[in-house]
Amino acid sequence: MKNSEDANKRLDHCGFTFKLLLAVAAISVVTLISAPTASADDSSHGPVVLTESGLVIGSTTGGVNQFLGIPYATPPVGRLRWTPPKSYGFFHGFVFQATQFGSECTQAGGGSENCLFLNVFTPGDRGKDKSDDQWGGRERHGLPVMFWIHGGGLIDGSSTPYDPEQLVQKGVIVVTINYRLGYLGFFAQSAIDAEGHLNGNYGLMDQQFALQWVRRNIAGFGGDPDRVTIFGESAGGQSVYAQLASPLAAGMFRRAISESGSYAEFQDYFSNVVTLPVGETTGTTSVPSGAAIADSVGCTNQTSSCLRAVPAATMIAQQPFPLYPFVDGKLLTQTISASFASGKFNRVPVISGTNHDEYRLFVALDFDLVGKPILNSTEYDTASSALWGPVLGPPVLAVYPFASFPTGGQALGTSGTDGVFSCPARVAD
Repeated sequence: MKNSEDANKRLDHCGFTFKLLLAVAAISVVTLISAPTASADDSSHGPVVLTESGLVIGSTTGGVNQFLGIPYATPPVGRLRWTPPKSYGFFHGFVFQATQFGSECTQAGGGSENCLFLNVFTPGDRGKDKSDDQWGGRERHGLPVMFWIHGGGLIDGSSTPYDPEQLVQKGVIVVTINYRLGYLGFFAQSAIDAEGHLNGNYGLMDQQFALQWVRRNIAGFGGDPDRVTIFGESAGGQSVYAQLASPLAAGMFRRAISESGSYAEFQDYFSNVVTLPVGETTGTTSVPSGAAIADSVGCTNQTSSCLRAVPAATMIAQQPFPLYPFVDGKLLTQTISASFASGKFNRVPVISGTNHDEYRLFVALDFDLVGKPILNSTEYDTASSALWGPVLGPPVLAVYPFASFPTGGQALGTSGTDGVFSCPARVAD
């Protein structure tokens, strides 16, 4: 009985708090509308939406409403580093000026651990003249929502460079997000993993937390929380597959699109996705163990307090490209490919594909643009063996010989595109 009474008191308190928020929001709107300004372009007169944290005030550009840099979780700094995301709470004064992008997550060259921001883009002319029913009647139940997950090998990138104007003009709402990257977002270490919370896949946890934020708040922006499509490219596409495989993501989205996201899954010749115990103690051929990473940043005592005191820039300085998620037993109960093979995944319509000649980009970055073009068969054999290893190298060279291509770069780009992207995508289907 006492537990029931306590629960009712908490509900009453929450109800009062929400009513208070609504009252403050209404007063704020009136104040913002009536306040004198020096310019008609003042951002305080932009579109206004009430969220669970308070009012967000955006801007309108090119017929698109933009609500930028909205914090969707408490900054994961200090003792919150390597913990699941937590609710942000209320904005200071219940009002947030959402007119500029938030910081990207820590990566080579900059960023910050205070980076869990999202952006919402909506059609700017909704609610004015709907006589032509330009959205095909979809506004009656809210517009469909597309939720973008950026790529970057899980070590870099952000939501900032992506302009969804053309999608929004077709009558959808687009949400773009930041999520934790590198060793700050994907890290298996024994002391941290013994703390009793979800472990390893902090970046994937952020993605799910942002999806939950969308489900609770997107109706206020004119969106339909029951028609969310997740989509992403490269590591963002792999994240889409991970959310399809995650039992914790069930019901968070209706459809999924993965662009070049199958590069580390759906084939037997890569084994980079491992369990937490393996990630803690052994690592993989491409990613060192958590114990080795701790040693490398001066935490030879392997304590979580030492690791959380390491500067963020130091923590990610030596990380490889790319990183991979872990089979942690809860967010991912098995590898993504095993999840698909066993039929234990979130069954929604999926579009899966790759970019044409995609590996040519990596050939350019690793060879041509650094003054080391692949000019002869010896250089090509060396580069191919480095990519495919001692077991796969010889058969790959037999199928993609140097003599069959105009340049060594094209030969390596073709084998890389087929083996790293196209073949896995076909197997994923």
